[in-house]
Amino acid sequence: MSGSEPAPDEVEPPAPSPPAPPRRRWWRRASWGFGVLAVLFLVLHTPPVKHLVGAALVRLAGGALGADVGLDRLDYRLWAGEVSLEGVAIRGPRLEVTCARAGVDVDLGTGVRVEVETPRVIVTQGPKRDDEPSSRPSQPWAILDRFGEVEVSDGALELRNREGAPWLRLEGLDLHVEAAEEGARGSARVAELGAGWPEAGIHVDGASAEAGFLVEPGSGALRVLIGEITSDQAALEGRGRLGQIGPILASAEGGGQIDVGLARKLAPALE
Repeated sequence: MSGSEPAPDEVEPPAPSPPAPPRRRWWRRASWGFGVLAVLFLVLHTPPVKHLVGAALVRLAGGALGADVGLDRLDYRLWAGEVSLEGVAIRGPRLEVTCARAGVDVDLGTGVRVEVETPRVIVTQGPKRDDEPSSRPSQPWAILDRFGEVEVSDGALELRNREGAPWLRLEGLDLHVEAAEEGARGSARVAELGAGWPEAGIHVDGASAEAGFLVEPGSGALRVLIGEITSDQAALEGRGRLGQIGPILASAEGGGQIDVGLARKLAPALE
């Protein structure tokens, strides 16, 4: 061995590699995080997980409403902001709802769009209790102002009194509402309208109705710009403003024609 070569125990160990720059470490962590999120995102969109999510929604809705809730199918595409429900059913002591399909589409530019197909709603008035304050919202239509667009097709609504007798029935209800600068502006059309006063034995069937309305921003009042009700017994047209219900604050003006037979029915009830 020559004198210029160092002894084996005198050889210096290799220098440790320099630590990764902070930016590279941050990128690795971000990559791991995005990878985990991507896997969770894919798992959420598998049919078994969608079924579990739908079952959880049914349990939560049933507990909140105090009613039996059913759902045939839940589908969603979170990357597109779309959710759809099929075969919705709610059955409670004073509320029955069925709906073939309901969809929600979230758009950052235009807001939330809601589409409801063939809803059927039956509401029965509960027993009157003087010692219990009413939980009914004073402006149930104000929720329309929170959406960019609402579309209801071929709907039905029936309101019943405490004895279960219907006093308002709407069939073939089409509703369209869009957000505007002056408030939520919409139109409604009812193919068949039935209304009456069960206690007085007065009932009118076979009517149709159309209306254009506006939900005023700030006050939340419902302003009927033009409304028409037509039947074999009457033809009415008017406009008005409904501030709230329970107690009712409203004003209206209009005119029309009423059949003599219907007028005779109304006269004793109005005395």
